[in-house]
Amino acid sequence: MTDFFRRAAHKVVLLAGSWQLFVLSIVLLLIWGLSGPVFGFSDAWQLVVNTSTTILTYLLGILILLEANRQSKESKVVHDELIKAIRGARDELINIDQMSEEEIDLLEAKLRRRARAEPAGRRPAKKGAGR
Repeated sequence: MTDFFRRAAHKVVLLAGSWQLFVLSIVLLLIWGLSGPVFGFSDAWQLVVNTSTTILTYLLGILILLEANRQSKESKVVHDELIKAIRGARDELINIDQMSEEEIDLLEAKLRRRARAEPAGRRPAKKGAGR
């Protein structure tokens, strides 16, 4: 069930970002707007678009967050693999997602100091690191 939902959510997010859905949305809004005189611009007529847009916005927001979380995890795995594969890369960066904000700030400051101190392209490789 989880895999089915993930695949379905991915397809919905891709569709939601397409030009075709944008055009369809404009057409539906035009139809709704032009039907106003037929329904006398009643409260029910207004409620239709308000309710439907609220529900769609909420559901799409959740689906987009789910997709963004998945993409973030995928990127993390790729970055971790690259860190492990590169000679001289420090393993402490692999668990950066588990660090506190303070630890990340300290690490960032440390890396900035290191980058200023060592000219680009002349940074020594750490012995025993990597593969």
